[in-house]
Amino acid sequence: MNEFNERINNPAFIDTSLYDELSRISLSEGFNFGMSISYRPFKFISLGVYGGYQYGSVKRDLRFVFYQGGNGIPNDTLFLERRYEAQSYNAGLNAKLIFNQMNFWSKYSLLKKIESGLNIQVGYGWTSLMTYDSSEEYGNEDFKGYYYAQGVQLTSSFKIGYILTKNNYFSSIGLSLGYQYYVTSDLQAEGGLFFPNNEKTKLDFSGFNIGLYLSIGR
Repeated sequence: MNEFNERINNPAFIDTSLYDELSRISLSEGFNFGMSISYRPFKFISLGVYGGYQYGSVKRDLRFVFYQGGNGIPNDTLFLERRYEAQSYNAGLNAKLIFNQMNFWSKYSLLKKIESGLNIQVGYGWTSLMTYDSSEEYGNEDFKGYYYAQGVQLTSSFKIGYILTKNNYFSSIGLSLGYQYYVTSDLQAEGGLFFPNNEKTKLDFSGFNIGLYLSIGR
């Protein structure tokens, strides 16, 4: 998110005529939730489709000082919280190489209840960015702007888990470690705040991720 973080820390975007103090902020983490449906045409390979949702937010505190006339005497102060929310919906195809279904896996008794695999996903995402200003003093929230973009998503992850049961339907739970490449097109604005000089800005969701997974099948 380096490009986006540079934009929201640009004094020209915040409005230098009003802000009194500024600390640097960064949108650098969030959460991801997804589901997939797969069919296993071969013993150790499964193919399917997936869908996912990603979300991240960052906020900053602002102090707006208003001056009376041209004599530079402070007349009023307004405290605000400015919040940026980025979210994305993704969908595509996934393929999984299932290590615990390979012949060598069954040779080790310690691995009997362990499953492992390498998952690859290729898809497309639809992203939106929303900005809000809120004030505790006035008890309201003001919607400032909406941006949207799209992009290709590529992910790979290594999964290792524990097989809970194999009776009719099997289930397992485990840990997923992966990397995602997902850079959107230039953000397009619909009203509200625009970046200074109409600077082109992308959202970059690329990075490493870690999480839990649950699988159910037969």
